[in-house]
Amino acid sequence: MRKYILFFALSLGSMHLHAQGCVPNLTLTTPETSTPVLHQASNTVVASSNYGVSSGYNATLRAGTLVELKSNTHIKSGSLFLAKIGACTKAKNSEQGMSDELSEDVALTIYPNPVRSFLTVSIDKMEMSKITVSNLEGKVITTYDAKKQTSLQLNFENYTPGVYTIIVETVDGSVFREKIIKN
Repeated sequence: MRKYILFFALSLGSMHLHAQGCVPNLTLTTPETSTPVLHQASNTVVASSNYGVSSGYNATLRAGTLVELKSNTHIKSGSLFLAKIGACTKAKNSEQGMSDELSEDVALTIYPNPVRSFLTVSIDKMEMSKITVSNLEGKVITTYDAKKQTSLQLNFENYTPGVYTIIVETVDGSVFREKIIKN
């Protein structure tokens, strides 16, 4: 049985990541032994048999087209896990020089995706000013006033199933866009 993760996020907060360089394809076969960790590839990341993230560990898997969790992959309760489709990210050196910080990676968290009823939008290190929900054609469905909020729950219970774009504007003028699926 294969599990395909297009986007799954838990709030990671502000954190330092031990970053691995960008390779075309990556297969993970052993449990994580350091935390936090970032594995990234320009095409695919495959978590193979016996790959695992234990309770108390943080792991991020980022790939350009596919993150695949094969059977016997173990993501334990109490771990923080993010699998995301996106381009490899260049890390900035932290002050300690021991790890890399990807603040742009963890600034915005939207979950669950897909959503059935309530969608949580939260942002680290800044405050939101407005959240806009639009369909794929760009038609604005609704706008939420989020002045000086760092987290907000959006009610999606009455939305038609489909794909939507969430646009988050911050008080400093930054704009974030994420696609979500409504079941």
